[in-house]
Amino acid sequence: MKKLLLVSLTLQLAMVGCTVDNPVDNPVKDLSTQEAFDEYKSSYISYQLAEANFFEPEASFRQSLLYRMCQAMPKGADLHVHCDALLPIVEQIKFVSDHPNELVVCCVAGKDFGMLRYIGDGTPCPEGYKTMADALKSGCTQDDFVRAWTIKGTGTQRAWDWFEGIFDKNINLTSSVSLLEDYYTRAFNFYLDQGVVHMELRPLFFGDHAAALERGRAFYRAMNTARKKNPEFSVRLIGCGLKAKTDAYDKTQYNEMLIDNAVYVSLNLKDTVAGLKDFLVGLDLVNEEDLSVRLTDFKELLANARKQNPNLHLTLHSGESLKSDNVEISSALSLGAERIGHGFNLYKYPDVLAQVKQKGIPLEVCPISNHYLGYADDLTQHPAKDYIRQGVSVVLCDDDPAYLEGNPYVDDVFAAVVAWNLSLDELEQLFRLSITKSFLTEDLKQQHLASFEKRWAAFRAQKWQ
Repeated sequence: MKKLLLVSLTLQLAMVGCTVDNPVDNPVKDLSTQEAFDEYKSSYISYQLAEANFFEPEASFRQSLLYRMCQAMPKGADLHVHCDALLPIVEQIKFVSDHPNELVVCCVAGKDFGMLRYIGDGTPCPEGYKTMADALKSGCTQDDFVRAWTIKGTGTQRAWDWFEGIFDKNINLTSSVSLLEDYYTRAFNFYLDQGVVHMELRPLFFGDHAAALERGRAFYRAMNTARKKNPEFSVRLIGCGLKAKTDAYDKTQYNEMLIDNAVYVSLNLKDTVAGLKDFLVGLDLVNEEDLSVRLTDFKELLANARKQNPNLHLTLHSGESLKSDNVEISSALSLGAERIGHGFNLYKYPDVLAQVKQKGIPLEVCPISNHYLGYADDLTQHPAKDYIRQGVSVVLCDDDPAYLEGNPYVDDVFAAVVAWNLSLDELEQLFRLSITKSFLTEDLKQQHLASFEKRWAAFRAQKWQ
């Protein structure tokens, strides 16, 4: 069997021994897509992904033939990705470097290293802060910022605590409308290059109505710029509130403002290119589930929002927990959720699983996020592989890829293929479901499906070495 050249995939990853292809021993041969997929995948044995270095920008597994096939294949939609956490971290570093008059970064060793500050409004550059270009010239390295801005830097801290800190460091990343538009123009073009043709983003709309609408319009302009590369590309927004509330902090205080702003944007911003379609199409509530109040505490807030705009869909983070008393998926369903964000612990509740399956409610599964945040130490044991084979609707998503993986979305596809031993037909169905379970209108779903079928047929018809 043809073997692959693949250096260590993980820091402690056990893999089959792979050798360089010898053109004499391994003559060139044309393989169908099915044959190539099966052969490339069979070169891997089932292994632990507990130490997988997906966060490494130069991880060598991305040079494997299987990975390259995953990268090349047509995708559907990414339905669960959080704002300001999309670009690969190397590209995020470049983005900061490209805006020296607006963004500076803390270069002082310690807990604030990597903290961004916005100076585009005339604010003086704080002591210890530099432009990214100057920081990289004065002793800081790219790897220093990879550690500061990804899960790689966790060390002995609890993963979620470090993860929340990454967002704090990057809270000013898109402070201005011009920064936001440039960031998402880059991000959308990147996802297009990975074969993703529709995205549903989860922004937080702070400020007043005018500020929220201005930022919503910047998302829209970025989408239209990306459409110059592919006119079929589409984006929809899912406005988020914050459900975290503990003795230590209370983020629920922002919720009325955040949800009110989201409703306002939904009513006042339309996708005119698609024929006056809603651009902000849904609501969600986010934050670490185990440190948050119950979803049912927000019943009135969500009901009032949907009363103002009955067209708003609802997808709710739930089941992202290992706690024995966590019943948030059931709570989400009682609130009318049409999709479930993560849904990891659904296996604990057979009656709820049966309900989710019967109603065709999809789980937005984010394998690498679940791995690094402590829910699936071994990705081969992730429950989604069983959900898929039990007939539960599953869509692959990437959550907060900038901070968790080196190559957004494709890394999740690769991880799912290898860890769950997905067939090409199963993968095709996951991509198709990501379109049918999106919050697009039915006519736009059909357009995307027709395009996907053509692209997938062309992919299937390819020959591989």
